[in-house]
Amino acid sequence: MLTHPTKRVLQALATLEGNADFQEVMAWLQDSVQTIARDGFYVKDEHQARWHQGAGQALTELLEKSSNARETVRKF
Repeated sequence: MLTHPTKRVLQALATLEGNADFQEVMAWLQDSVQTIARDGFYVKDEHQARWHQGAGQALTELLEKSSNARETVRKF
């Protein structure tokens, strides 16, 4: 689980929102979440399954915080 981002971190994420390079990174992270979820269906080892679950949760949380950063900054 990620820690709650500071206002400065949210501002940085909001600023990066229109950056083409950052969008490329975000697309890669989204693809990674899908790959982790898909691969997780076939993992038989309980520890590896938990690792997939945690990785997927962390990446999903990062993506959500990034996509909501501008709105969250406005609320401060």
